[in-house]
Amino acid sequence: MTVTLRGPLLALAACAALAASGCTTTDSTRAKSLKTGGAPATAMSDCQHVTISRFAMPARAKDGSVGAEFANGIQARLASDFGPLFESVEIGEQARGLPHECLVRGVITKYKPGSRVARAILIGLGAASLEGNVTVTDAASGGVLLTAPFDKLWAWGGIVGASKGMKDMVAETSASVAATVAHAKGWNAPAAN
Repeated sequence: MTVTLRGPLLALAACAALAASGCTTTDSTRAKSLKTGGAPATAMSDCQHVTISRFAMPARAKDGSVGAEFANGIQARLASDFGPLFESVEIGEQARGLPHECLVRGVITKYKPGSRVARAILIGLGAASLEGNVTVTDAASGGVLLTAPFDKLWAWGGIVGASKGMKDMVAETSASVAATVAHAKGWNAPAAN
């Protein structure tokens, strides 16, 4: 009688992938806020309109569309996930001239997609990383309301390492930026029943 471990090993690998991916989320209402470096808890309380600009990308990045994808993810989450928190949330490269308008801008300083195949082979090989900063300013005065860095690294090996790519990291980070902005406006998650 031969015992095969293939089924249990695959099940164990799938559980590990689910457990590791559960550490972060693309659900902006549950995403962890970024560290804002001492900004007041309600730094954006006067903001009624939010304009989000495409994030600048490093000159050597092969995919320049990521900055726009990042901004669109933040805009979609702020417009729909937090209820009527803002009167309007739009994409734009400059202020729209509205009263109580705030601008969300950022820069992606490190964009390294790595390789899913390499991560599947060995932990640390083909690591993916995404780093940058987000800044929120008052459109009328130009005053900085908050700044926050973001830094994501994905270097797991095996099936878990191959399970996530740069699109996942961009979605998770834009959820965290949206959560940071919402919390700075004064939003709090509803109490669990």
